[in-house]
Amino acid sequence: MATIIFAVTLAFGALSSCSGNKGKQYTTTAYFGTQTVMAIFDDFIRNEDTEKAEKVWQEVKAVFASVESSVGRENSLLADFNALEAGETMEIDVHFYNLLKLSAKIYDQTDGAFNPAVAPLVGLWGFLPSDMPFVRKDGELPAQEYIDKFLPLTDFSEIRFTEAEGTYYVTKPLASVTIEGKTYTAELDFSGIGKGYAAGLAAEVMKEAGYVYGYVSAGSSSLVLLKNNSDDYGSGENWYVDLVHPTRQDIYARLEKNSVSVSTSGDYENNFLYEGKTYSHIIDGKSGKPFDNDMRCVTVVCDDPASGDAYSTAFCVMGEEKTLEFLKNHPELEAIFVTGKDVLQVYNGVGAVITASDITEK
Repeated sequence: MATIIFAVTLAFGALSSCSGNKGKQYTTTAYFGTQTVMAIFDDFIRNEDTEKAEKVWQEVKAVFASVESSVGRENSLLADFNALEAGETMEIDVHFYNLLKLSAKIYDQTDGAFNPAVAPLVGLWGFLPSDMPFVRKDGELPAQEYIDKFLPLTDFSEIRFTEAEGTYYVTKPLASVTIEGKTYTAELDFSGIGKGYAAGLAAEVMKEAGYVYGYVSAGSSSLVLLKNNSDDYGSGENWYVDLVHPTRQDIYARLEKNSVSVSTSGDYENNFLYEGKTYSHIIDGKSGKPFDNDMRCVTVVCDDPASGDAYSTAFCVMGEEKTLEFLKNHPELEAIFVTGKDVLQVYNGVGAVITASDITEK
């Protein structure tokens, strides 16, 4: 995932709103190897107000811990699934099941552009920890023969998952490949959807507690916005969401949004350079290689943060032309992206998009 700069996080601790409400920000780096932030506005006049916010923060952390224990890369149900033999079945929890179901939907919608089953290839390219003796080494690309051998393991449609009387199960596909005497089976990686899913659940915890103003973020790429109550960090009930240019590392645009999720993916935060070409961690399941088109970064605004994360990843793989066709049929998705021509594109009524020069003038 690429980077969003969320303007409100810069100095939130001392913030007071025009209506007298004060802001509190809670931060941890305990989950998914990144920073989780919850920010809320409330009166905070009584001790009970602070105690309530602290209780909600504990509940938010419990949500992230639960999702990570389900679909995190290590010490999780996902890790147990990846260790299964071909054709084996295991019981999973509701988080795993929900992400399988949503992934299957978006995998089909995007013709495989979003594909959690590319995990073996992500490892081969050196973007996930791997004990493969033939994993890509610095200064090299993985050999094509290994890419070709792993491709049969990346058909997400072969993943079988079921629910029976409130219990959930997943079955690993029968496909396997043997390379240099070791057998490999299908594996999954939910890093392109898991943080957004957790952030969405956390936002529901905040709403159920009665909070109207605030946000929750998972890393620098997955945001869920409630309403804003500060003139310093937004306009009216909208938050300022500043987007960072993929190469210049400056702010190229500002969104003004509330009550939505904002997700960004791109080729520039987790990559390597080989012979002058950038290779991203986002793998195209059809070629077995990092996506290779004119997309640099994509931001998706929608109601569901897990879907937003998945679509922003898929659009990187699909490229500009296919993404435009897709968006014509999905008015519920708003998108803004930068292409290799350094062209800023805005689609499906993102609304107010303020350029960097306008921000400077303000």
